[in-house]
Amino acid sequence: MIPTTLFSHWAAIAIDRKGTLYTVWDTDPRRNDGRGCGDTLTGNSASGSPLPNAIKMAHSRNYGRTWSRPRRVSPPSSSRVFWPWIVAGSAGRVAVTWYKTDRLADPDCQPVTVRIDSAHVFKAASDHRRIQRAVASRGPIHKHSTVCQGGTTCVATGQDRRLGDFFTNAIDPRGCELIASGDTTRPNPLTGGPRPIALPILIRQNSGRKLVGRGSC
Repeated sequence: MIPTTLFSHWAAIAIDRKGTLYTVWDTDPRRNDGRGCGDTLTGNSASGSPLPNAIKMAHSRNYGRTWSRPRRVSPPSSSRVFWPWIVAGSAGRVAVTWYKTDRLADPDCQPVTVRIDSAHVFKAASDHRRIQRAVASRGPIHKHSTVCQGGTTCVATGQDRRLGDFFTNAIDPRGCELIASGDTTRPNPLTGGPRPIALPILIRQNSGRKLVGRGSC
């Protein structure tokens, strides 16, 4: 696989019903200017201010011994995409979901508004792949705050980790995508201020081709 840097802490993997393995990750291009979150006392990102990045995917037909050339899954943008998850269904059908910021910023220490995007890839292991993209969330799920990349150390530094590691996707009994995440946009009903934790949300695919079986969702 082509060497790359990761914005989040790991790549996600899935395997389809034909045995093809897929992996997705977020890239982390940066300027060499020493002005990123990683250059601050509490930041957890890499050094340098961020550049627009991408969600990429590669596949393996031999259980990881060799991998295909990486392909971009997310559309070009002027912001940041991060924390991708992937699920695979029937042969060559995968769904990838990720967080997308509203602007180009380093969310570890700079406030952003975040939504959830999704892409369904058909014939994913061929040169004739087809990608269908959609905004999965109805509006933002995180507003005007940071998204700490440091795991449990975020508590010690006082950074916002409310989105945590709730984010994932799966295939429901219909053969359609189901996305689970957190929502920090709903205020505390008693104080009117932000809640200390995110509320769980589930997003169900309600149109488009199934990931398993025939027909649409």
